[in-house]
Amino acid sequence: MKKILFLSAIDFKDKSIQVIKKTPEFYGKSNWEVDYIVARDTSKVGNYYYESIVDISNINVQRFNWSFEKKRASKNRVISLFFSKIASFVVIFRLFILGFKACWKKEYEYIYGYEMQGVIASNILKIFFRKKKYIARFQGVYYIKEHLKNKRYLNLLFNLDVLIALWLPSNLLVMTDD
Repeated sequence: MKKILFLSAIDFKDKSIQVIKKTPEFYGKSNWEVDYIVARDTSKVGNYYYESIVDISNINVQRFNWSFEKKRASKNRVISLFFSKIASFVVIFRLFILGFKACWKKEYEYIYGYEMQGVIASNILKIFFRKKKYIARFQGVYYIKEHLKNKRYLNLLFNLDVLIALWLPSNLLVMTDD
């Protein structure tokens, strides 16, 4: 049985963006062993406060919550952005650590990094697990073009982590237009 490990900061949803759930679900239905390590954003300003936890019967899901929930929900934009960025780096680190432990225990053929945090974490795993195939998936990053067009260079600098994730190599890059 083939094995795939997903690393993501985006949890499954019932009400929107079904591809997040349907992609690993498809692998599971196709007789793959699927492990999904995910950071769930429980903040009131996040995009999960209205979503229930969704589990899929043939997928092993390991969840942890994003850090600094209340600080990221601050009405002060600077505080909210600062703690959101710090929390994102914490998510990358935790995805890497949990992914490392999973790769140490199982022989995955593929590591699937979902969005910036998952892609960066999976690329750090490459240092230790070179023989695996790596998939990078993004939901689209049109805002980079908009920042350049509108000369919002500070926004690009603040989102340097996204640019790095896009630059990192993978065996397969999936870029959707949603």
